Amino acid sequence: MATSFLNTAIEMSQVPGLIILFMAASRMYLLNKRLENRTLMNGFKKYLNIYWQMMEILKRSERHIKYTAPVAMIVVLVVECLQFIFIASLPGIMAGSIRTRVDDIKLTLARHLYSSSDQVDKTDIENFLRIIELRPFMTRVWRVVPVDAALPAGLLSLCTTYLIVLIQFYHLFEQ
Repeated sequence: MATSFLNTAIEMSQVPGLIILFMAASRMYLLNKRLENRTLMNGFKKYLNIYWQMMEILKRSERHIKYTAPVAMIVVLVVECLQFIFIASLPGIMAGSIRTRVDDIKLTLARHLYSSSDQVDKTDIENFLRIIELRPFMTRVWRVVPVDAALPAGLLSLCTTYLIVLIQFYHLFEQ
């Protein structure tokens, strides 16, 4: 009973962070599509403002994007370990998706910079690219562990290492 409550509590505690990351990835995708079309808005300052506001919102919501590691679940059942790795990997996958969207935005802006003949647009695009470089999307757990696409591999490595250690110490506790 306590294990299922623990599982439910851990999964539910990660839902707000996953929703925030999913929404950010979707918004980055839409921003890139609008940058590619450039028919819905005029000027790059509006796009820069949208990007800036999205980074502000993500910065304020970092406390909801958390990582929890219940060691008891990893030791008890391998199936629960795999479930935990999958759930814990989702923020890294979503963060990687957002980073990919930001890279797409950079490419789109570079294309517009190359093809634009308007000096005002070129200046706005260069400012936009500088802001993206100065303020990249980066999420960290406890301001130490980066949340990115390498997170699932790191978690799998951690679980495998501790599983091997537990197996090696198993004979000490046999009766």
